[in-house]
Amino acid sequence: MFMRKIHRDIAKETGRTDAREHFERFRDYHMAIGSWSWDWTEAWRNWCLKSVEFERREAPAREGTRA
Repeated sequence: MFMRKIHRDIAKETGRTDAREHFERFRDYHMAIGSWSWDWTEAWRNWCLKSVEFERREAPAREGTRA
């Protein structure tokens, strides 16, 4: 699985500024568990959207733990 322009575009439209690093995590994760998908582009879009959602949820928790 290689990063293409569509993957960079999806990362940008979902607010990812670290597209290359994030794509490598996505690829490594799915290769490690042997995932299979009919549409890897949509799987990538979902990964990006969920990662932004998770980061928003975790941000207040991290800020609350600072001394």
